[in-house]
Amino acid sequence: MAREFDGTNQYLRQTSGSPWDGNFPVSVSLWFQDDQNTGGSSRWVFSFGDQSSSSNYFGLATIVSASKRVLRGQCGSGITAFTTGTVDVQGGAWHHACIVQAAVNDMKVWLDGADLQTDTDTLTDGLAVDQVAIGVLARSSLAAYWDGAAEHVAAWNTALATDNVYALASGASPLFVQPSSLLMYNDEIDNDADRFGAVSFTAVNTPTWRDARAPVIMPRKKRIVSPSPQVSYAPRTQAVHWTGEFIQPGADGLAYV
Repeated sequence: MAREFDGTNQYLRQTSGSPWDGNFPVSVSLWFQDDQNTGGSSRWVFSFGDQSSSSNYFGLATIVSASKRVLRGQCGSGITAFTTGTVDVQGGAWHHACIVQAAVNDMKVWLDGADLQTDTDTLTDGLAVDQVAIGVLARSSLAAYWDGAAEHVAAWNTALATDNVYALASGASPLFVQPSSLLMYNDEIDNDADRFGAVSFTAVNTPTWRDARAPVIMPRKKRIVSPSPQVSYAPRTQAVHWTGEFIQPGADGLAYV
């Protein structure tokens, strides 16, 4: 099941540190359902942020643009860099989002493996981030609560390649994609636990569970089969001596004189 947020005050948050150290490159991938329409303000589905400042943050949101609700990737670090998508995401369908900040002046954001948007504004490397959140823009204050569902939220300390993004948008689990660079992965299947133990989210104001699943292919669990017990057989007697005559075993297993 996916985590569901009401757009008012529900979110998941860790304030004891961020799995990302604030240095580029960084990549974030997730699946979302947006319950908002073209009204309203921006809604943040994921963010890294600074608890003591409103200037340092990184993540994904949806906003209203050209009478559509579209995906936005945004980073605040010295200046604000952002992208604005073109595809309407309202209506509650599952969508895949991925943001890759490969360098200070290289931001790419994909929706469903397509609708690629870029930004080349020059940011300051080394963001002071000390928290991570799903369902809200978490900085020195909280804002732009998510209205909808989210799951399979993952972050890497590398710049995912285009083929990686296509694989994720096609349903590959983040566990299959650059696994050695994964910082966190919350699949939201049945709890809020990060598979790598880097994040321990606190659920605030009781976000619920939505009985819906993003189309993600997870690794199969190994099935352990016990080996059959070894069976030993006594060697078959080929000939025995009996009253001076040899008894030979026949093809049918019987003995003939």
